[in-house]
Amino acid sequence: MNLLTWLARLGAAAVVLSLPACFASYGKWTYPSGHYPTTTSPQPAKAFVLVEPLLDQRGGENLSSMSWSYVPLWPIGWSHFDRPEATIHGADTTQYVADPCLEVPRSIVIELQRQRLVDRAEFTPDYRSGVGETHRLRGVLRAFTVEETRWTYGRDQRRDDDARPTPPSGGSW
Repeated sequence: MNLLTWLARLGAAAVVLSLPACFASYGKWTYPSGHYPTTTSPQPAKAFVLVEPLLDQRGGENLSSMSWSYVPLWPIGWSHFDRPEATIHGADTTQYVADPCLEVPRSIVIELQRQRLVDRAEFTPDYRSGVGETHRLRGVLRAFTVEETRWTYGRDQRRDDDARPTPPSGGSW
């Protein structure tokens, strides 16, 4: 095998092996507690709040029209996911990892503790009760959507000042 053939095979292998990186996207929902200022209560309420998982009443529409962005003279694609964690991962669809009916109530517990609104707050994933709680927090999840738009070509989004070319250093045009 000569050098040219070996380099051609190596180049083809590099292109083929790098293609999954172009099509893989992954989204994980996390709660950013502590990344913003908040107030704390000087005297928390004498309460023990038990937070239950949310009842899921979201819509069932998961629509991806990202393939339209590949059509000439139609430079836009869009998607709307009522249940992003239930999408089928593909070239134009991000794989979302989330369980909002469990993760949002956990976030509520974090905020109740962080802001010192009550003496004690706990999350119960199995709906257990009778552990000394004074209040039970139940809720309904009506929305946890993802809306995306993709523009494939068009005007540069930078400011006009940033888009102007600069002269070479030490000289002028």
